[in-house]
Amino acid sequence: MMLLVAATLLVVAAGRSSSRAADPPSFAGVWMVDTSACPGFNVSANLSAWGVSPGNEWGDKGCVDNSKYWTSDTSCNLLTFSYGLWPEMGGKHGDLPQTGNLTAHLEHVKLCLESTPKDWDGLGAWDFESWYPIWERNGPPLLPVRDGGGRYQNASRTLVRGRHPTWTAEQIEAAAKKDWETAARGYFEQTLLLCRKLRPRARFGFYNYPAGSLKILDGSCGGTPEGCNGFPAQERALDDRLDWLWAASGALFPANDVCMSGTKGPWGQGNTTAEAMRVANGSIPVYPFIWMKQCSPKPSTRTVCHRL
Repeated sequence: MMLLVAATLLVVAAGRSSSRAADPPSFAGVWMVDTSACPGFNVSANLSAWGVSPGNEWGDKGCVDNSKYWTSDTSCNLLTFSYGLWPEMGGKHGDLPQTGNLTAHLEHVKLCLESTPKDWDGLGAWDFESWYPIWERNGPPLLPVRDGGGRYQNASRTLVRGRHPTWTAEQIEAAAKKDWETAARGYFEQTLLLCRKLRPRARFGFYNYPAGSLKILDGSCGGTPEGCNGFPAQERALDDRLDWLWAASGALFPANDVCMSGTKGPWGQGNTTAEAMRVANGSIPVYPFIWMKQCSPKPSTRTVCHRL
């Protein structure tokens, strides 16, 4: 899940620029962190002075994670969804997309959407981060073993090897990759298409897509701010293979990690937003999530509140 106690998470709606130079750029800010503890430190969590005010709250909170949201534009109605029968390692809903039940998953998605008004015209960001639909992003070197990289790939290879014990390693690898990407695409694409069918006025997409594999907060990219400048060509090539996902999306929700480390200030922001604008190609609105966090040392709740 993306909501962490020590984070300040905002959503900014980046629309097309106006043809009238006098018009200021418009955006909707959404506050997505629980600040209920702040009054205990004599800190007000009322952000109205910055144009951020409470948004609408409705829906089944077991389905829609919107209980702590603040928005400067109540017509935005941003909701994040973390529902459905997504396969995950550990015996959850089939472990792998190849062995999961997509039909049952979509039935749960339908139940989730039915908790929203039929004429809802807001933004829906699906938050699923256990695995990626692109094979390479699920294992080393793009996803290190320490972060769970390789688990889903190894399980997929084992599945193919069980069906074809005489195949070579190259044959198993090719089949495992093809089977994975076909099944994973079904979960992502069919989820969005069902959302569009049931709530045609709303815009749906997946949180953290496009998703760069290089993680800024864990000291990757060479461990320096300069090492994370730009979006690697290998990442752009992987995103180009997700053209089906961008076609099914009504909006893009890239995540930008802004790391506050000691006294060095923020760094690492903007790369995924630029990549989202590239794949959107002017046809899909982009709503970046901006995650500001004190990486080292980790701040206390009191510190987070006082930094408001």
